Amino acid sequence: MRLNNKEDYKVTAVLEDIPPNSSISFDFLLPFGNFLRENEWLNHWGNNGLQTFIKLRPGASGEAVNRKIANYIKKNNNDSNAELVLQPLTDIRLYSEYKDGKNVGGRISYVRLFAVVALFILAIACINFMNLSTARSEKRSKEVGVRKVMGAVRGLLIRQFLGESLLMSVLALFLALVLVSVVMPFFNEIAGKKLVLNWLDGEHWLLFAAITVFTGVLAGSYPALFLSGFNPVQVLKGTVKTGKAAVRFRQVLVVGQFFFSILLIIATIIVFQQINYLRNRPLGYDKDNLMMVYIQGNMHDSYESIKRDLLQVGGVSSVTKSSQSVFEVGSNTGDVH
Repeated sequence: MRLNNKEDYKVTAVLEDIPPNSSISFDFLLPFGNFLRENEWLNHWGNNGLQTFIKLRPGASGEAVNRKIANYIKKNNNDSNAELVLQPLTDIRLYSEYKDGKNVGGRISYVRLFAVVALFILAIACINFMNLSTARSEKRSKEVGVRKVMGAVRGLLIRQFLGESLLMSVLALFLALVLVSVVMPFFNEIAGKKLVLNWLDGEHWLLFAAITVFTGVLAGSYPALFLSGFNPVQVLKGTVKTGKAAVRFRQVLVVGQFFFSILLIIATIIVFQQINYLRNRPLGYDKDNLMMVYIQGNMHDSYESIKRDLLQVGGVSSVTKSSQSVFEVGSNTGDVH
């Protein structure tokens, strides 16, 4: 195959498709030596624009290798203060931020943030279920009274109500999985992601089961204790009275529900304002009517002639060149010219 109408290559291997959730993707692989010959900047120790992957021998210590390579750049470049450090391949996606050779986080911060938001939403749902269940207590009070008269003990009633709550939680889980499966393709298209649900991953199902049981028990605990505590004589006489402690607890639940809801609304407004600020903040240059063209071939040597020709074109007010894109300065420690 001829690449870029310059060099001929022989195909020596064919790979399976890269998984869509991989952070390393490519169309084809070429020998690094060819790239090195065409890019002189790779020979300078001041650049760090390439990732280097290292496979350690079985049993080798990553910490020992780190100690040996830490000052490798300094030995070859006296002006550099950079230190090399190895990072496990499995940590690149979520733990990519380093300071003084130590990991200080990365995308994992977003994962934790979304997890906290999810817990808030789940707490609101559980509190809402508790309030609705206790509000319907009068409709189920006669059922409790009759069952107690027939010999049902409180523990049996508690297990019944907890079982009903767990059943609701299981149904909610399957409904959520169906909704996620339907909405996921549209979300990926909007967000430009390729998120997938791995239905064969046992850890996912264990996590789903743990969340389902925890939610069912948490949401059904108070209604189970509340409903199972009814006095059968008062229930059958129609004189069921709710104690002050129960009333106060439900008031606490309602206040807590509103508190979490208001907290999420405030956080959403703050994030929305931050996004608007990032979209509209001054960039340091006027982006209207500005065009950027990458220098290719021998355009650099003929820049002055190209500039004169462009200035003679109607509508062109000024022309300049830059060593870097105005949107990013690349991955190096040099200045922009």
